Amino acid sequence: MHSFSKTYDRLKSLLDGLGIYRKHCINSSRYAKRLAERLGVSKEETHVISLAALFHDIGKAERIGKKTILQIVAAPRRLNPDEFAVMETHPLIGAKLVLAAFNKSPWDQVAHFILLHHERIDGKGYPFGLKGGSIPLGSKIIAVVESFDAFISERPYRHAMTRKEAIEKLKKGAWTRFDPIVVKEFVSLLEEENEKRR
Repeated sequence: MHSFSKTYDRLKSLLDGLGIYRKHCINSSRYAKRLAERLGVSKEETHVISLAALFHDIGKAERIGKKTILQIVAAPRRLNPDEFAVMETHPLIGAKLVLAAFNKSPWDQVAHFILLHHERIDGKGYPFGLKGGSIPLGSKIIAVVESFDAFISERPYRHAMTRKEAIEKLKKGAWTRFDPIVVKEFVSLLEEENEKRR
């Protein structure tokens, strides 16, 4: 019988090859778990969402020509249209990598959430241009938490934002890029976290 740990270990080996994005994925998973719990998601689905958040960027390990997608997105400049098109393939590649490891529950759900984590509420996301209610809650959660962690992280092409700046960017993205309810609950969670630190 196929074990959960066998699939997890196989995907974790891809995660470990993501360099600075490994920590980003771990942080995203931690935030996703807390946010899903706050939103009243069942224990089982919370587990699936946290796994999808952990592995949401593994598609960037895929090699396209001479470079991995990770090497392309880590360029210290704005991506050109061809590079951006390659970058947009990482959710689909990530979902396929998960399904290749094992395509039964919970990994089929994990793959689904990874596939759609760059869709936007206004329909301007990728890979399918889904809108609002067509996007599963798990993917909406991952979109918010991974964006926040990306905003506050140093990248080769930009400096890290402060937490306050990142929160404001999330708020501005509500109703267009992000689900407004998910943003509201995540901002509340972060503000409570800040209060505890004082």
